[in-house]
Amino acid sequence: MITEKSPHNNAALLILYFTMFLVVAGVGIISPIFPYFAKDMGANAFELGIMIALFSLAQVIAAPFWGRLSDKVGHKPVLVAGLVGYAISYYVLLISPNLPILMLSRVIGGLLSASAFPSTQAYVVDLTSIENRGNGMANMAAASNLGFLLGPGLGSLLAVLGIRAAFTIGGSLILITGGICTFFLPAPGNRTSVIVDPLRPDPRAVKSALVGRDSALLWVTMLTSFGSITMYSILGYYMIDQFNAPTSAAAIVYTLLGGVSVLLQTFIVSRAIERVGEDLLVISSLFLGVAGFVGLVFAPTLIILYVFVVVTGISMALSGPAILVALSRRTRLGQGLTMGLQGSFTNFGRVIGPLWAGWTYGFSLATPYWSSAVAFALAAAFQFSAYRTQRALSPTKED
Repeated sequence: MITEKSPHNNAALLILYFTMFLVVAGVGIISPIFPYFAKDMGANAFELGIMIALFSLAQVIAAPFWGRLSDKVGHKPVLVAGLVGYAISYYVLLISPNLPILMLSRVIGGLLSASAFPSTQAYVVDLTSIENRGNGMANMAAASNLGFLLGPGLGSLLAVLGIRAAFTIGGSLILITGGICTFFLPAPGNRTSVIVDPLRPDPRAVKSALVGRDSALLWVTMLTSFGSITMYSILGYYMIDQFNAPTSAAAIVYTLLGGVSVLLQTFIVSRAIERVGEDLLVISSLFLGVAGFVGLVFAPTLIILYVFVVVTGISMALSGPAILVALSRRTRLGQGLTMGLQGSFTNFGRVIGPLWAGWTYGFSLATPYWSSAVAFALAAAFQFSAYRTQRALSPTKED
């Protein structure tokens, strides 16, 4: 067991940050090469879309279960089991003889990788004080975004060795990470407050988290996830159709988004949370995102579009960790279950966002970005509602 002042605390947090980085990078490694692999297996575009959606849908279903289980048996065993299972899903990809097995491998990957997010985030909550939680969540988000930034590039480099070699190396890296967590990650002290058995949580508390006064933050999570992925999923097409952009433009965009996120979440976010509070930071950054999405619609040149891409990147980099901090401070459930619900709402946005973007893009190139702007505006309204509720409950001191 370790405590807030344990000398092993920083080492444990570094392992958790590395784990989050590798899980996200693992998704990114196969992202640029999976379509080619699927096409070689005979998948058409619709079947490829189904496989992408299945991965996120499996995460939606599994994340709350993993979160509840981590509250019950501990975050470490759940995290390790998920990493090992996630690595196995890579190896299933290698031996897939047909499309049904290939789809099954994506379902397995989604179900098992879903354990990493709630257990790792709840682990960080347990290892940090309330005062340091903003910094911990910001570092976690930075590690995630660094994986998002470097994963696709690493996958492209590994593809030189062959697509199957990339899957093998990606799975092996995740398996090694599971071993590192097993032998070097200590069990945290039980600092979370769980009012009932977390495998059988109070139905009234869960209902409040989903539709009651505590639900606003989860819906903020879903709306920001929807708005973000709606922009990401169709931006390449938009640049081609609007500006006849070369393929290198997509690489520039992802580099800008990932770079801005890593810098802000490493050096700025925790200080901003300390200075203005997580609620006001979320609200202001979401309105910044609204301005960025509208700017994408009216950008007259590709260079100006890059500027507004950076604006949206700043918005997402600031709001994401702050939302997690607000959730961790206000939950009446276990931290694992809370982060599991947060993961489900996030992935639900990731399921419907690409489908919505692809469908509405056929009506108007700008419709997905107007949709993202509306989603962020609604999220800001929900966050303001949560902020006012919290102030009413604690008029002299925020939780």
